[in-house]
Amino acid sequence: MSRLLLILWLALPVALGAQDSLFAFVDNPFSRRFAPVPVDGYKLEVAQRIFDDLVKARGSFRMPVPELVMNTGRRYMAWMHPGKRQIGLEEQAYDICVSLGKDSLNALAAMLSHEIIHYYENHDWKRNFINQNDGLEAAEQLEKLSDGLKYETQADYFGGVLAISAGYNTYSTLAPLLEKAYATYGLPDEIQGYPSLSERLKLSENTARRLEKLFQVYQTANYLSLIEGYTDALEYYQYILGEYQGFELYNNAGATALLAALDLTPKNEMPYVLPIELDLESRLGQITTRLPKDAAARRAQLLEQGQQLFKNALLLNESEPSAHLNLANLHVLRGEWLDAEYRARKALALAEKASNAPAAAKAQVTLGVAAILQQDTTAALAYFQSAQPAVMNLAKINLSVLQGGAELIAPQNYNVKGVEEIDGVFPEDFLVAPSFTATVNLPGKIYCGYKHMPTSNIFQHYVDNGSNRFAWFHRTSPDYKGNTLAGLSAGATAAEIRTAYGAPDRILSMPNGQCLAYDQRQLLLLTDDAGQLRSWIVFRSGLTE
Repeated sequence: MSRLLLILWLALPVALGAQDSLFAFVDNPFSRRFAPVPVDGYKLEVAQRIFDDLVKARGSFRMPVPELVMNTGRRYMAWMHPGKRQIGLEEQAYDICVSLGKDSLNALAAMLSHEIIHYYENHDWKRNFINQNDGLEAAEQLEKLSDGLKYETQADYFGGVLAISAGYNTYSTLAPLLEKAYATYGLPDEIQGYPSLSERLKLSENTARRLEKLFQVYQTANYLSLIEGYTDALEYYQYILGEYQGFELYNNAGATALLAALDLTPKNEMPYVLPIELDLESRLGQITTRLPKDAAARRAQLLEQGQQLFKNALLLNESEPSAHLNLANLHVLRGEWLDAEYRARKALALAEKASNAPAAAKAQVTLGVAAILQQDTTAALAYFQSAQPAVMNLAKINLSVLQGGAELIAPQNYNVKGVEEIDGVFPEDFLVAPSFTATVNLPGKIYCGYKHMPTSNIFQHYVDNGSNRFAWFHRTSPDYKGNTLAGLSAGATAAEIRTAYGAPDRILSMPNGQCLAYDQRQLLLLTDDAGQLRSWIVFRSGLTE
């Protein structure tokens, strides 16, 4: 994704003055006669939303967030100005991204993530050192080194990983974006100080293949967590974090460890549903995946692991409610009430400040569970009732348990008969003769397969160490036009889902909705904050040793 940035970006730094320079996507000498005018309005708003997603996913406790600006220039396409702490995008570059149709947001993410990496990785340090230490032998030696290609390659690859972790799949847009950008800006194939267009296209293809494999590992890890394959999922997160660390990865890995610990908690000790957040759209030192055999010891180790992961996430982004919320849920499982209340109230305050009603309601659910476990039924009832409008399922389940009613999370009977399929692919048929677009080999004889289809994607996990553990997932894409076996399509309401399939076996919380898990049907329904169906996953698994 950032490839395209990388490519155009191989933009060797453009000098602005003795101590002031920027990293530009390109430097078009034929456009210097245009005096750029600032651009605001809708285009900047769209770019700003993507920019905010990327900055949130990157996270950094050590540097201020840069400003995003847009202008009518026709020289740089995109740039990073370290002195002004500014990242810029030209309006014409925005229009080029829009011209790519359904990949327009991915293309914008590719451009912006490349410059964000330049900023947060402090790629301007060498020039600053040379300028500030003129005459020193060390500075003179540094000046002889050419870091342009290295920095641009790094920004391209890690920008791509950043975009993936923020929910943008940019690897397939890199080459088309690069070719369209050169043509629109009227650039020759050879530009002084830059690799040739053909070299950039080759670089973009290599990076795209690498990023696509990382994307399939990341998605498979998330899906394994949804079906309670926690140990396997942690192996995948460890693999990714060996290459890249960021808020979303730390938070998802921590949520997976927390879910695994919850799975080892006796039902009578925790009959309530905690809003543990796992972000599917969306970065651990070393994750310990060899856990003790004793359940209590395993639970304690997983909780310790989760706590460290959430703390790492908060070091990168302390203003995001989800990591505070997940850490609050962890303290609830440990019975650490003061810490649980502090983190839950912190999540609540941050959510309210951002006008994020679902996130605020989830924090109230956690406060309610903590209250009832401390025998304060009055406070618990108030919290659950307050949360109900925004997160109805979570609040209703906990209210039902609190009031001694039937446990709503238990599956209901329904009359849907047959096998769920997507795009005409039946799971058992595929598993008999699997074919993949790409495969990744992970340590421990773990194999991850990925197959891209026009309106859906297949992910498969397999462990070839004698245990033959496997999991298979088939997820619909946003433009999928088909129906589930029960006749539901994207946009189906919560009431329609309940009528068709009954109550789910499990409900998992996500920042932008919920995952309704129907384990017996081997079906995951992904809904938005309003409870409407967004996408669904058909799965098969055999994860026991």
